[in-house]
Amino acid sequence: MSHVTFWTFLRDQTEYGSGFATFGMEHRLFLAFIVLGLYAACVLYHHASGPVRTNVFRIWTVITLSLEVLRQIVIIAAVHPYPVTELPLNLCGLFVFVGVIHAFKPNISPKKSARPTVSDRPTVSDRPWSEITGELLYCLGLPAALSALLTPDWTRYPVLNFHSLHAFIIHGLLLGTPLLLLAGGWKPNFKNLWKAAACLGVTAMLLAIINSILHTNFMFLSWPAKGTLLELFDNWFGALGSHGYLLGLGLLLITIWIIMYLPWIIADLQKKKE
Repeated sequence: MSHVTFWTFLRDQTEYGSGFATFGMEHRLFLAFIVLGLYAACVLYHHASGPVRTNVFRIWTVITLSLEVLRQIVIIAAVHPYPVTELPLNLCGLFVFVGVIHAFKPNISPKKSARPTVSDRPTVSDRPWSEITGELLYCLGLPAALSALLTPDWTRYPVLNFHSLHAFIIHGLLLGTPLLLLAGGWKPNFKNLWKAAACLGVTAMLLAIINSILHTNFMFLSWPAKGTLLELFDNWFGALGSHGYLLGLGLLLITIWIIMYLPWIIADLQKKKE
């Protein structure tokens, strides 16, 4: 990999794991830095006032969006023609925009005064529209970012390459977006899960069409990414066909949702009993 410079862009055909090893020393160090950084951010966010939280959340999502814009500029400047595989249409790429929408969508409910005071203005965790975008960030954005960090598909890059550093940082920020909401007092609602699932289904159908036209693999709907859990699911469910791994992915997602929502459901039941 001596020919790879800081700005080098590598095509998907490059051998995975040629830059750094999954759960190797470099990978573990980056994960440790991300965990420590997110812990500090969540503690500070928890103790901040409502208006400060709103501003911090907005800055957080704008930084995340800016990093994705920077990546696109770097690729456009370095690669000709532009590789359509790099469009931000994977799940994590889409949640860059969901986070911004959650932070900046108009926050005045029709039932409230057109000119609320500062104290009346809801924060990013209690706005009337936040039940949808917040649920999406929690039930889909959080596991997607965590999965990407634990089983990265950018191991073909050295860790000190721009695209590798960018991937670690932006996925850390994406993971932090729903964690900040939780630290600020937002609570997931199981009754809204079907809405998030419906959004996921519609998005998957649209991206499947785009994949068939552009011969891409957005949301990993066309084939399993090497070095990820999807490759393992492909080994397990490959007998069902070339897309059998999606069954494993669906079962995993249901299991994750049970783990993510069951504690909140139990807590709500206990509160009702009291």
